[in-house]
Amino acid sequence: MSVQAMMEGMAAEALQELNLDFGIRACFTPPDAPHRWCIEFSYPSSAPGGRVFLVSVRWGDGSTYESVKADLKQALKARSPVKSD
Repeated sequence: MSVQAMMEGMAAEALQELNLDFGIRACFTPPDAPHRWCIEFSYPSSAPGGRVFLVSVRWGDGSTYESVKADLKQALKARSPVKSD
């Protein structure tokens, strides 16, 4: 499995665990930040090419799948129209 596929899978898991209806549009590593992943999400009511937002998470030395997913979930909660505990 490629790292990109793993990050897309992690994003899908995070959305499901948080019961959020955002769509995943893109997943990439910026050329100037090799330890950072950016995931572009679309809002549920967004038409193709409509409103999107970008979440960036760091996967550096000492990071684990679960720690990166926790950071991703925290960033997604901040974008959620319904705040959860």
